[in-house]
Amino acid sequence: MKDAGYSQNYADNPQQLRKTKSWETLIETVLSDDKLIQVHSELLNSSTIDHLTFPVFIESKSKKKKVKGEQLTDEEITELLKSVNCVVKKIVHGEQARHVYFWSADNMARDKALDKAYKLKGKYEPEEYNLKFKGFSKEQLVDLILGKITKQKQ
Repeated sequence: MKDAGYSQNYADNPQQLRKTKSWETLIETVLSDDKLIQVHSELLNSSTIDHLTFPVFIESKSKKKKVKGEQLTDEEITELLKSVNCVVKKIVHGEQARHVYFWSADNMARDKALDKAYKLKGKYEPEEYNLKFKGFSKEQLVDLILGKITKQKQ
């Protein structure tokens, strides 16, 4: 911080910098609520491209060789993926297989975005309440504390 021109006091206590008006202004400029909402919305609706292959031949188990068999049509594949909220973008027909490229929900990104939103809205209990202290639940700890306080008053 000293190399960047800050005083020795700020260099020794960098947390003080976050308490200044200039820091708040900088943060609001770089990370404005509008920008955060836009990115959060994108995360909640994020998708990823995925790929599956569907064989052209089905292996016969009894004859131990490949024979032509019943297979899904392109339309059936599209409907199958649509039933799980995926959107087929392209089907490439090869000699051994059909390669199906589709959009699917990016569930990891969506899960993290939802988790952040619920935390911001205060929909979760504070995390420390979900922890156990030496095997005691929150309720048991409250009972123990209240019991001790009641005994001390008597």
